[in-house]
Amino acid sequence: MRYLSMMILPLVLGTFLACSRQGDMPRAMDVVVSEHISNQNVLAFEEDASGHIWIGTARGLNKYDSHVFHQYFNLDDKIGLPDNHVNDILRDSAGRLWIATSGGACLITRQGEFQRVDSDNPGAYLRQVLELPDGRILFGTPNSLGMYNEASGRIDLVLGGLMMSTFTISPDGSLWCTEFERISRINTSKLEIENSIPSPFKVYHSCMMPDSTLWMSGIGNLAVLDTRSMEFRPLPGEVRSNSRIMKADVDLFLLCRDSTSLVPALSIRTVRPSPTKCLRAGLIPCLKIRPPTFG
Repeated sequence: MRYLSMMILPLVLGTFLACSRQGDMPRAMDVVVSEHISNQNVLAFEEDASGHIWIGTARGLNKYDSHVFHQYFNLDDKIGLPDNHVNDILRDSAGRLWIATSGGACLITRQGEFQRVDSDNPGAYLRQVLELPDGRILFGTPNSLGMYNEASGRIDLVLGGLMMSTFTISPDGSLWCTEFERISRINTSKLEIENSIPSPFKVYHSCMMPDSTLWMSGIGNLAVLDTRSMEFRPLPGEVRSNSRIMKADVDLFLLCRDSTSLVPALSIRTVRPSPTKCLRAGLIPCLKIRPPTFG
């Protein structure tokens, strides 16, 4: 009996240790549930078809269900989140949730499954994901534009040769691209640049307003372009009189859901050359601008 016990004990311990190792290994769909967000540097957020708020941060993707945060991270496998740096989130007209990260894209189905999206440029730094009025899904990188191919399930490169580009869609369905040296309208049928004008400064961020004005920001700069006339407008009085905004680097424009106000979140340089302190939307009172306010 003692001999039998000595034979069984190693088997039991071996099985227990093997199960423990498997249980400790993170799986693609393992989720961390917390009362706190995974990172305070919020880069994007979107509401899904079920009313959950998805928040992209510099370290992980979060789903907020009005009670707790469900945190998702990259686990260095071929499924799940491609990278922990989540730059943009989009819910398309079909109810799908697209995630653009610094290491590629993924799609979250309505069943909650993560699907990695292959690309002509694997591991590309994706800054944006947008949907054209006809339902086509576009992905922007700092130097190119890609389009999701519904037939192949891949992102195809459709426009290259850009420099620090950001993309926006105007109310008439036109696609606009802001770069360091130019602002361009892109023909959405041919996906090629239609016409351009010089940029007033090196543009880092942009946002299209419901009145077809394109707001742009750079380091210590703000500008407003009327995309219908291709002429620059003076900044509204609310902005010019706000010293916090005029002395800061605006690093995020947030267009509210009612599409009537623009809430800039500021990246404020405190004492040069100290690191930039990000003050994002919701953390500080931000200026709301309701069009039309020019004059």
